[in-house]
Amino acid sequence: MTNDYEEIQKIRQKHGVSAADLARFLGIKYDRLQKWEQKKSAPKQEDAEKLKQWAAQIEAGEIRMLPKERPSDMMEVKAVCDALLNHYCVHVAPLLKKSALEVQREILDESRRTVRGR
Repeated sequence: MTNDYEEIQKIRQKHGVSAADLARFLGIKYDRLQKWEQKKSAPKQEDAEKLKQWAAQIEAGEIRMLPKERPSDMMEVKAVCDALLNHYCVHVAPLLKKSALEVQREILDESRRTVRGR
């Protein structure tokens, strides 16, 4: 695997997989993967095999890696949901002849039931 570092990095980047996500997937420390990609050290035979296997599987579409959710992403989603909820309560509640608070409670109750699977 001596000349494959750059190839692994290209495959990783092509599929939008961060070095941290790949390290986590392989069960190794991020620092080790970084050293391999920077040609500062070489992986053990067993790790080299894992990398080759991962590269072949991801290229063949046998595995798909999703990035780990980041708190900032979740905060962004929450902000959008809050804005939509507020808009709905302010503009739709009067049409339903209900208070905004009443509509908000109904929406939250329904979303909780949906998340729990009813």
